This record gives sequence, structure tokens and C-alpha cells, in this order.
Amino acid sequence: MSLAAVAACSLAVPAAAQNPEATRPMLDGAWTLNRELSNPARSGAPDPGDDWQRSGQRRGREDFGGGRVRPGSQDREEVARRRDLMREVLEAPRRLLITVEDPLVIFTFPDGRVVRYSTDGKEERHQHVSGTVKTKTRWQADGLAIETDLGGGLKITHTYRSTPEPRQLVVTTVLPRRAKDLPPIQHTYDETVQ
Repeated sequence: MSLAAVAACSLAVPAAAQNPEATRPMLDGAWTLNRELSNPARSGAPDPGDDWQRSGQRRGREDFGGGRVRPGSQDREEVARRRDLMREVLEAPRRLLITVEDPLVIFTFPDGRVVRYSTDGKEERHQHVSGTVKTKTRWQADGLAIETDLGGGLKITHTYRSTPEPRQLVVTTVLPRRAKDLPPIQHTYDETVQ
């Protein structure tokens, strides 16, 4: 292949391939949930309490950390806590403000809570009302992916992408592998003009 042919091929490479940041969706902005265009979580969503209890029974009442679990009120409290934590992670806020300050993506929620995610793919910890979760955040070709580890093998992935016309934010939530029969949950947000 001649040098001119190599040069021509390199010019044919799209700008997005040369600069991965050029393909990032424009997530910045204020967003309001469009309930009509969203398909919220159904009652068939996995129950972390059920998984936790079944796992304990199957593994001789061991907890996910390898220790022993005593039957009784502590079991019920842990099941309730995990159930509440999953509800928090799956709940779609009515409004959302997203600010991208590379390498951070900052989410501001209606209750005033501010959560900063680093997009380097490294594990972080974030506090919710019902407990602490581990997250890994990274840019993908079509959006921002936030994987949330609830513990005990329960992982939920939210992918945020935007559409140009009309400008909307689409949040797709993929449930744990054990819930593979359930379709992803999708919430659509309209841009809020300020």
C-alpha cells in the first residue's frame, strides 16, 4: 500500500474515532421525567430479600460475606434494608440536574442531594438512606454507564444517553442477571428550559 493510500485511509477515519470525547452524549442540563414515555419498574422486579433468603437457605444459612446468619429478627431487618436500598436505586427522580465536569458527572436531585461520579471506571462508594453501595462509572459509545453493586451479587446498571431532536435524556436500567426474563426499565426525561 502506498504512502498516499495510507494517508487517505487515516483521513477517512471519523473524527469521533480519533477523539472518543466527541461521541459523548450531551447530558448536561435540567431534566423532568416524562411519565408517558417511560416504562417504570414492574412488580416482577427482583426482590433482593428473596434472593438473600434463598441464598442463605441454599448455602446453609451463610450470608454473602461467608459468615453465619442466625435466623430471626436480624434476618428480617437485613431483608427489609436490602429491599429499601433496591427501591432507592431503582426509583426515578421527577427532576434531575446533570453537570459534566470531566472526569466527574454530578447529579443533583430534587431533595438537594448531590452525587459525584468519577468516570474512570474505578470503584467508588455512595451513601443512600438505606445503606452504602459501590459504583463503577464509565463512558460508553452511546452513553454514561453507572453500575451499582448492592451486595450479595445484585448489580444494577443505569445507562444515560441523550437524543438531539427533541432533546431528551433516556435512562435505561438493566436488572441483575438472575432477572434476565425482565426487560430493561426505561425512563425518558424532557429538557427543562430554565
